[in-house]
Amino acid sequence: MSLIFSENEVVNSRYIIEEYIAAGGMQEVYCAFDKTLRKRIALKSPKNKHAEKRFKRSATLSAKVNHPNVAKTLDYLEIGDRAFLIEELISGQSLDKVLKNTMWYFDHYLLAQFGHHVAKGVAAAHHAKVIHRDLKPGNIMMGLNDDKSYFFKITDFGIAKLAEDEFEEAYKDEESITGSQTMLGAIPYMAPEMLNGPTNATSSSDIWAVGAMLYKLMTGEYPFGSGLSAVPKIYKAQLPTTPITSFRNNAQFKSLTSKIWDIIKKCMQKDQALRPTADELSSEFSELCYGVFPRYEGYIKNYGQFTGDWGFITEMDSFTDTFFHKESCYGELDPMLENGKVQFSKHQGGGSDRAFPVLPIKETD
Repeated sequence: MSLIFSENEVVNSRYIIEEYIAAGGMQEVYCAFDKTLRKRIALKSPKNKHAEKRFKRSATLSAKVNHPNVAKTLDYLEIGDRAFLIEELISGQSLDKVLKNTMWYFDHYLLAQFGHHVAKGVAAAHHAKVIHRDLKPGNIMMGLNDDKSYFFKITDFGIAKLAEDEFEEAYKDEESITGSQTMLGAIPYMAPEMLNGPTNATSSSDIWAVGAMLYKLMTGEYPFGSGLSAVPKIYKAQLPTTPITSFRNNAQFKSLTSKIWDIIKKCMQKDQALRPTADELSSEFSELCYGVFPRYEGYIKNYGQFTGDWGFITEMDSFTDTFFHKESCYGELDPMLENGKVQFSKHQGGGSDRAFPVLPIKETD
């Protein structure tokens, strides 16, 4: 793949390119060192050199949004025929990479925290009269705080208008849609009104997208499938009557997951007037009782070898053992076989610490 920049290249006599991070459908992202401020930043540039005017307008919009759950826009510059957006560098991974490489779905606590963080970020944007238009896991960063608890930040408000351009081009014919990775990635989270054209996007379209992401994170599945086959189902906007796969009905999870499911249904109403505002959504999440704890990873051992449905988790970093019971495991139990990899929080208990919640995760290379 031919990249815009190479390692150690200097942009504007200030930003030293350290490494390539990723590329989306419309831009390339690099980690660079700011020689003036003496810190690392994220440097983004559109793949399409002719998109500078739209990129600049989007950068101006994104700079209006200042919130802890939104990636901060630091600067915008143009050099020759190339435009650049400078953002804070967020330590972590995009949520789509997390879902691809690490997690099938989120447990109830993590789901509530995600919803709360994203709702607050979207509310800040809407107060600044900024609509994202392309909310999806690829535009959410997930990282670890110093205490090993998670945080979530929305990115790429600065390319919302570029996304709109690509959507408009893709709407011209089916071949354009299937050839647009941006479009295909957006469809599962796209509100019904946007299927008629991106200019129909409103603030409530962002709310639908938050609901669709919550559904994906709760169940491990798209609410209406993916690709072009999802379009007629999105138009109908008829969710399954109950969530599937990872939804748990045992007492430890039922109360919170049921409340989040109710929020999802409100967000994904076909009638935009029935969807909550971002402020209302943030308020609903603030009223939920959920825990924010350090997260650890480890492997199941000795499950079911003693007197019941319990066993131990050997933590990867410390090699200490933490007790767990099957009823503390969120989601499908198939991955919970001996030596299965899990993520968990731990709490003080007699003898060994107790793990809750326990979330099956993917084995990584």
